Amino acid sequence: MKCIRGIGRHWCWLVMGIVLVSGCRESDDVEPRAAPVQSTAAKRTTVPSDEESRRFAEEMAKAARDGDSVVFERLVDYDKMLNTATQGVPGVEETRRNFMAGAKEQLQEEGGLAAKVIPQVAQDGRYDLLRIVSIDGMKRVRFRLLSGDGGIDYHDWIVVMEPDGSIKAVDVLVLSVGELFTETFHRLFLPFAHEASKSPLRKLTQWEDDYIRHFDKIGTIIACLQGGQYRQALDVYTALPLSLKKERVLLLMRMKAAAGLKNDREYANAVTDFQRFHPNDPSFLLRSLRYHVLRDELDKALACLIRLDKAVGGDPYLAFLQAQLHSAKGEWEAARSLAQKAIQDDPSLEGPYGTLLQVSLAQKNFDETNRVLKKLEETFQTELADFTQVPMFADYIKSPQYQQWLKQHQTTKKPTTPGAPTQGEER
Repeated sequence: MKCIRGIGRHWCWLVMGIVLVSGCRESDDVEPRAAPVQSTAAKRTTVPSDEESRRFAEEMAKAARDGDSVVFERLVDYDKMLNTATQGVPGVEETRRNFMAGAKEQLQEEGGLAAKVIPQVAQDGRYDLLRIVSIDGMKRVRFRLLSGDGGIDYHDWIVVMEPDGSIKAVDVLVLSVGELFTETFHRLFLPFAHEASKSPLRKLTQWEDDYIRHFDKIGTIIACLQGGQYRQALDVYTALPLSLKKERVLLLMRMKAAAGLKNDREYANAVTDFQRFHPNDPSFLLRSLRYHVLRDELDKALACLIRLDKAVGGDPYLAFLQAQLHSAKGEWEAARSLAQKAIQDDPSLEGPYGTLLQVSLAQKNFDETNRVLKKLEETFQTELADFTQVPMFADYIKSPQYQQWLKQHQTTKKPTTPGAPTQGEER
């Protein structure tokens, strides 16, 4: 393993593979384990105020909506990120410079972190500020990422004020990945630093030592996953030492391979092991949620949503998803209450109105049906027309309320029935 700038594509592919294969994260709070190195650069910068952090968030959200990757990337300080990730290993300065230069070059070629957000927003997704939080004396700007198919993730951008007064992100935690960007790159830097060092590195943990020795095998797993060779990926994983097989990222790879094989038993075993080794990890909640929904285990799915909502500090979209599950169980009052809460907390969400529509039809409260339909039309410009071909409207179309609605809507278009997004494939 020769660590030169030209090797950048190999190891950057490996880094991004680890991030992407995990998803677009041991407590019930969205906080990773301690970062490997505390950035001295971050220590010298100023922590922005909530208002300054909010302006950063507004600019990033607008860039995501507008598809402006240039502005999005300008808000991220990759130099500081990579500097933090590669600190703490003496005597390998040339290797460190090469690693940082190659990583930055490859990130730019691949479109950076903007390329993981903007395409999803462009396909009927959303990237919304959820809240500003302070953790370990640093400001985090927490975003919710929704894909067009209903998939969900959360990004914590750690922001600082630069000497010129600009606000930049110097790290990011992607909930579905479960660790900071700098942690991922630090782990990838270790094998190169180990090879380049003329003296032993600082005392390594067992998993770090095993990680260095099995670095190429981990790369093989990622290559197999990217190539759809799921059985081979599982075979390589199985041969790894226990210290690595217990690691969050590798367990997520195992789950992805099992899902690719459509092997329910293997996937269930991977889920069990993840829960055993990382019992309270919020990153797992996103995957276990989908797992329980697909198996029609709605009570377990609801429990996941409640824990996830606590982990992110509350999210109206998660209240909406809870409403949908209660609706699926026929628990109409719980569904109505949660949908109304979601609307109260975030009026821009259309999905909860779909839930209220379902509840009103199920309870034959057709005055409420008309009120919801009017709201959908006026606020969200939802196209509504002839419901006679939609089974859930069968009783409604026999009602006087439907006749009232018809008088106000003269159209021959087929109906576009407002419905709620479902939990999509993880990123």
